Amino acid sequence: MDISPSSELEPWLRAKLTLISQKTKLAEAIRYALSRWEGLTRFLDDGRIEIDSNVVERAIRPIALNRKNALFAGSDGGGEHWPSSPR
Repeated sequence: MDISPSSELEPWLRAKLTLISQKTKLAEAIRYALSRWEGLTRFLDDGRIEIDSNVVERAIRPIALNRKNALFAGSDGGGEHWPSSPR
């Protein structure tokens, strides 16, 4: 039977959490990890998953900026001419 690292990590984190002050940044970090355990274990058990979403964020940035610019065209005239402006 193959045991994944994540299956050993959760009990270890829970044990350490009982040994440290609950007001420390370490305790806060452990509670954060445990509260997002499903996503963390998915990342730990599947090496194909990226740890961050920078690739996705960079891909959608032009769409988000375009939407933001459209919302704040500045005036009715600017809003009417903005769609025909080069981007």
